[in-house]
Amino acid sequence: MGVSRRYLEMRFKSVLEESPQRALLRRRLREARKRLTASDESIASVAYACGFGDYKQMALHIRKEWGLTARELRDQFNRG
Repeated sequence: MGVSRRYLEMRFKSVLEESPQRALLRRRLREARKRLTASDESIASVAYACGFGDYKQMALHIRKEWGLTARELRDQFNRG
C-alpha cells in the first residue's frame, strides 16, 4: 500500500475513534454474545469460534465489557 502500519492505525483511529485492536475485540465480543444467547453451544466452542485463544480469555473480556460472566450473560438474555 505504500504506507506504514502506524499510519494506517492512526487513520483508522481518527475515522472510527478506536484502535483496530479494540474494533476487532468489540466485533468478537458481539459475535460471542450473539452465539451465547442464541444457542446452547458450549462456552469454549463459542470462544474458539469467535477468535479467542480460550474461554478464559473471552470470559475476561466479557467481564470487562458487561460486568458478567459468560454464563450470566447467557442466562440474562434467555430470561428475557
